[in-house]
Amino acid sequence: MSAAANLSRNGSNRREMADVERNPLRKERFLVALLETPTVKEAAARAGVSERTAYRWVSDEDFAERWRAEKRRRVEASLERLEFAAGAAVECLVRNMRCGMPSVEVRAATAVLDLGIRATELLEMEDRVRAMERRMGEAALSGKGDDGPRVVLVDRAPPAGSR
Repeated sequence: MSAAANLSRNGSNRREMADVERNPLRKERFLVALLETPTVKEAAARAGVSERTAYRWVSDEDFAERWRAEKRRRVEASLERLEFAAGAAVECLVRNMRCGMPSVEVRAATAVLDLGIRATELLEMEDRVRAMERRMGEAALSGKGDDGPRVVLVDRAPPAGSR
């Protein structure tokens, strides 16, 4: 790169950094673009900042934390929408279990049973993890169990031939 091109490039970077200080909305526009595009390069182009600046901002810990927090907030909002829609989905499955078309009724009933079993397993696992965490915390407070936590795996399957 020629010396003139290098000076020009350094000058444009200084101008860009000064412009960001005068116009903090550029960083906000970049954050929004980053959340809505698959790559930093595309987000930079959409927000009107150089790729170099975009990567500098992404590597900044404060900006990265804001990015993570906003992604987390968006995921939580999506999960809330899913929870709301779950009621309608269950109503649809129940309705289809009585639609008069045996193949549809069987598929709907199978889905209801599968989802019910999975939900029950998740709730049981959550209870077991909480109990283990409680026991580990109690052991740590009492000074017992300094040799590390012990995990006991329980086979919940019935013994062969017991059915």
